[in-house]
Amino acid sequence: MALTLPLLGCEEEASPLPDLNATVEARLSAIDIQATVQAKVKEAIEALPTPTPIPTPTFVPVPTVTPTPTPTPTPTLTPTPTPTPTPTPTPTPTPHPVKLPKPGQMMAARTNAGSQECLPIHSENAFCIEILAFDVDESHLSKIREALDWGTRHYTVSTNELTTRHGVQDYIGIALWNYETVDIQALAEEFCLFRYDLSNQTHGECIATIMNRLDHPRMKTSNGAARASGANPDVHSGFEIQSSYPRWTVFIGETTQPARRDFRLTMVHEYFHSYQGAHYLERLVSGERPPLWLIEGSATYASYIVGTDAGWIDWEEVMVSQLDRLKDARQNYPDMALGNEDWINDGLSKSLHSYPMGLWATAFAASISKNETIMKDFWDDLKNHEWEESFLRNVGVSTEEFYSMFDEFLIEQIEAGVPGEPLPQTTVDFLESLSPEKAG
Repeated sequence: MALTLPLLGCEEEASPLPDLNATVEARLSAIDIQATVQAKVKEAIEALPTPTPIPTPTFVPVPTVTPTPTPTPTPTLTPTPTPTPTPTPTPTPTPHPVKLPKPGQMMAARTNAGSQECLPIHSENAFCIEILAFDVDESHLSKIREALDWGTRHYTVSTNELTTRHGVQDYIGIALWNYETVDIQALAEEFCLFRYDLSNQTHGECIATIMNRLDHPRMKTSNGAARASGANPDVHSGFEIQSSYPRWTVFIGETTQPARRDFRLTMVHEYFHSYQGAHYLERLVSGERPPLWLIEGSATYASYIVGTDAGWIDWEEVMVSQLDRLKDARQNYPDMALGNEDWINDGLSKSLHSYPMGLWATAFAASISKNETIMKDFWDDLKNHEWEESFLRNVGVSTEEFYSMFDEFLIEQIEAGVPGEPLPQTTVDFLESLSPEKAG
């Protein structure tokens, strides 16, 4: 309980004494309040949720960067250049003028033994033919010109066929001579004017080459001989035909030799080789030329066709005379055949295979096609086709089939009779079907 003390009054009041009870009471109240607040704070704190402790982060040390040392560069060695030797200059050869084949008319004017002009032959034939005659009389020359007139009329070539990458190969030089009287070097010089004028031979080398060829034993036999050579566009300025005495003097009515030996037939035969050669000048295919039996057989066949048309020979007579040669040889060569060459082992067998057998094989090819195809079209096609393909295109059978067919046919003809006996009708009919007289 508080104590109440009376207040005393006057003009100037004295300072009252402090109220101890009030002071004490005030202090107690402050303590209570403080205690109460503290209690409340404590309760509030206790009422708060327990906080999840935040983990103390683990200290990850930053790695110390070790600086990569910059390598000391290896100095690049500058190679000492190898001095390039100065090449010795190759001397440029002095260019030679391009050699071109000379046209036939020019060749005729250059030669010494000829006529200075090309022979007058059929206008559709592009060959320029010149006879280089050494001691040949006019009577023989006239018959040779007659043979060439007939042969060049039957088998013509065009300028286009004679044109090569270098120029025109249209010249045929026909040399006739007698070994007993001719100046061989003068004859050789005639050939050098056209035969090797495109080669790199010197004049002296050409003379030596030609003289060596003229010394061939076959050309120097007692009967003489004849031969022909084609033209090489890179070497020659024309074709050549050669004949030595006395071969060029043999004519029907002037000799006792068989009709097939008439030199007019030989002249046509050799000319036909030039006709064949014209189709070899610029072949667009590689490969072999036709076999020898076809080359020689067709040339002989051509001469008989021309000779019959000209009235020099009898067709059946000359054909049978060649068949008789095969009949006579059968005993010595029992295995003779066109497609089998095993029996060809000497000069006689080679001649039989090439000439009489080749002749009859050509005639047989014409019989299953026609004369024009085997004698003209076949040769025309050689520019673009192999010979076997051209044969198939024009004859109508392969070469293998043809060999089999012909060999069977030939045996029948050989066994049908002996030389001198009347011909079997089958042979007569065969020859008649091919006769130029019938074809005409």
